[in-house]
Amino acid sequence: MSATSFLRHRLLLAVVIVGNTIPVVWAGFDEGLAAYMEGDFDKAFHEMVIAANDGDAVAANNVGVLFSIGRGVSADPGQAITWWRKAAEQGDDEAAFNLGLAFQTGHGVAADAAQAVAWYRKAAVQGNPSAQYNLGVMAHGGQGMPRDLVEASGWYRKAADQGDVAAAKSLADMLSTGDGVAEDHAAAARYYQIAADQNDPEAERILGAMYGNGIGVARDPAAAAAWYAKAADQGDAQAAFNLGMMYSEGEAVAQDKQQAALWLGIAARGFDDPGARAAAAQQRDAILAGLSAKDRDVLERQQDQWRPRLIAAPIQVNVPRDPALATEQHPSAPRDSADAAPEPCRSSLRDSLGQSGQWSGAKTACR
Repeated sequence: MSATSFLRHRLLLAVVIVGNTIPVVWAGFDEGLAAYMEGDFDKAFHEMVIAANDGDAVAANNVGVLFSIGRGVSADPGQAITWWRKAAEQGDDEAAFNLGLAFQTGHGVAADAAQAVAWYRKAAVQGNPSAQYNLGVMAHGGQGMPRDLVEASGWYRKAADQGDVAAAKSLADMLSTGDGVAEDHAAAARYYQIAADQNDPEAERILGAMYGNGIGVARDPAAAAAWYAKAADQGDAQAAFNLGMMYSEGEAVAQDKQQAALWLGIAARGFDDPGARAAAAQQRDAILAGLSAKDRDVLERQQDQWRPRLIAAPIQVNVPRDPALATEQHPSAPRDSADAAPEPCRSSLRDSLGQSGQWSGAKTACR
């Protein structure tokens, strides 16, 4: 996770399913959904407006979405606000979430953090995980409300328990450092696991480091190597470095100098920090010096051909939806204010997890 992460804009166009029962919906909604799936956005907009005017709150939210993204109608953020407000006042949690984000970002309405909190809260108490996460972010950063780490951790926990990746990582960070909650490394590991099980490479790498160092879990170098491999496959440079060092030293994996050089080279190309990049390159070059020219040529080709494995994160809601309207990250909505939540501290802690001997110092700095 970068030093600044993001609030999320959920765009919904779907029939809400409760259990195995599909609720009765207006014909206009069904026809609008079918038209949208077929790419006929003009018809989708027309039918959704009919359903919304007949009292369908989900359709009203979708009309707001279509105004927001300009599909089937010219983009009009102000009209999006009108329709989202109509839907939210009928109890639609997605519309309340969209209103919260609009007030947070000033999209179609004057920015107002307190109003953002109010609308996020309406959605959060209905169980909307993205609203719960964003409300936790605002409580953590003191945006639109007094800074309250207890409330922040509570909302993160609610969202994380529904499988929300960012919330699980944020809560795990707090548990790792004792930031507003009792320090609990075992609980932190469980919440990192929620994110890692959904293929989040940072969480995979952190969990690998926790197994490697015996933090919150029993020390298990083989498990560490497995988690590092998952993260490295997706392009996490620190995980690639850690995996390369394990192959170099034969720790929990069979010693393999060629694999070590490959992963260290991948790490060297992936690191943004010049110092980390130089350290990885130095370790790789020390190994390459002991290999034949033929083996070095093979490694160079492998390194050039390597690409990170892209794994789509699962949609974290229990409604069918078009992938084009899946949860997005809004590019102009920072998750934490720059001077509030201890993101630099948490980033340092996460980085230290991959490097032997640095955990204690980073944890102390986070106090």
